[in-house]
Formats: sequence, structure tokens, C-alpha cells
Amino acid sequence: MLLRNQRLSLYFWGHATVCALLSFSVSRCQSRQRTTNRTHLATHTAEEERKMTTEREANIYEAKLAEQAERYDEMVAAIKKVAASLKTGEGLSVEERNIFSVAYKNVIGSRRATWRIVSSILKKEEDRPEKIEMRIKHARALANKVEGEMNSICNDCLKVIDDHLLPSAASDAESKTFYYKMYVLSSFTYPPPSSLYQD
Repeated sequence: MLLRNQRLSLYFWGHATVCALLSFSVSRCQSRQRTTNRTHLATHTAEEERKMTTEREANIYEAKLAEQAERYDEMVAAIKKVAASLKTGEGLSVEERNIFSVAYKNVIGSRRATWRIVSSILKKEEDRPEKIEMRIKHARALANKVEGEMNSICNDCLKVIDDHLLPSAASDAESKTFYYKMYVLSSFTYPPPSSLYQD
């Protein structure tokens, strides 16, 4: 009887030990899996950040290249990609702000130069003693077209500032001042935002 009880005790002790070892093994496997998942997640996040940084650098380089080639519409397109990718509180650097300003300044500046030339021609045609309606018509149509392009560009600039640059600037007073200045300069047909007059 004693021997039987000893055998049963050894059996249950062995069973309990095996269960404990299995439980410990499973626990360690689960722990390793969680650690692996966290490591994978951290690596994935770091890769995403590197990709975003690389894309931003590529867009900035594209904007600089377009500036050197005097292709200002492409310069605007490149810096808009950077603005659209901004997160709240991130903001543009001083260099990127200048690129944004130069891009829109040159895009609108080339149209303004065209408009001045066409408007001058239109005025001369209208002041001629013998007016030629065909010339006046074409000159006025081109002037109106250029005016429409300028309005569209300014509206686009204001939208980028409203949707991306001001929200991303957060509490950066210097950046906000810069964007509000651009806003006012671009608003020759649009009123500045009401926030301009707030503290």
C-alpha cells in the first residue's frame, strides 16, 4: 500500500512538473512572439519614417532642380508634395519656406509680366484712331486668360497655406507670420483669413 501511494505521488509530481514545464515553455514562446512583433513593428515604423524622409528630400531636391532650370510650375508641384505630407507641429524648415515662397513668386511673376505686356498692347489697340476689333478681341481674350491663371495660382497658394502650412505651424510664431504675409500678398482678389486678426 505504501509503495502504491509512493508511486501515485511520484506520478502526480511528475505530471505536475511536466505541466509546469510545458506552461513555462508556452509562456516563453508567447513572450518571444510578442517581442518579435514589437521589434517588427518598430522596424516597420522606422522604415516608414526613413521612406518619408527620403521622399521629402527627393521632393526638395526636385524643387531646387526645377528652380535652377527655371521651371517654376514644377517647382510649385514639388514643394506642394512636401506641404501635403506635413504633420501637425512639424512645419517647413526655413529653407523649405523660402522654396515655397520663391516657387509661387516666380510662377505668378511670369504671368504678371505677360499680363503687363498684353495689357499694354490692348490699351494701344483701344487708343488707335482706327480700331481693329479683331486685334482688340484677341488681346483682351489673352489678358483675361492670364488674369484667370493668376487668380487660380493665388487661390492654390492660399489653399496650401490654409490646409497644410498654418495647421502644421502650430505654435511657431515665426512660421505663422511668414505664411500670413504670403496670404496677404496672394489675396489681391481674396480676403485674408479671419484668424489673421486674432491674437
